[in-house]
Amino acid sequence: MKGLAWYCRVVFSLFILICAAFLVLRVINFTPQSLALTPVLAIYIVLTVLCFKGSSPRTEPVKKGWVIFGLAWTALVVVLPLVLAKLSLSYDLLVAFTILTAGYEWNFIVLSMLVAILFIPAVVFFAIRLYRAGKKV
Repeated sequence: MKGLAWYCRVVFSLFILICAAFLVLRVINFTPQSLALTPVLAIYIVLTVLCFKGSSPRTEPVKKGWVIFGLAWTALVVVLPLVLAKLSLSYDLLVAFTILTAGYEWNFIVLSMLVAILFIPAVVFFAIRLYRAGKKV
């Protein structure tokens, strides 16, 4: 379980670095329109940082709420490419698609597919941890 916890932390760090790189590109291309979508990337970074709380590799108990949050966020990241692909097919939902991809659209979808594949073991980790937390109660 410790190895899987460390894997989760590495994948979370990778996702944070990808979002930070996109954020830096937004800041470098300083226009009001490009900066309007930077909060989306910042939100992705903050939510992923919060997952570190539930993926503690130590054997000490982690609060069940953090584990549930980690499971929900990692599951959302896994299905994010599917959601983005579905949103891109509808002209009416194009605004939501642009917001969720922070304006990077297809570049973000490609990277989110890679991250989604890497996040699948994180979903398994949080599911196992939640199952074990439920058995102790």
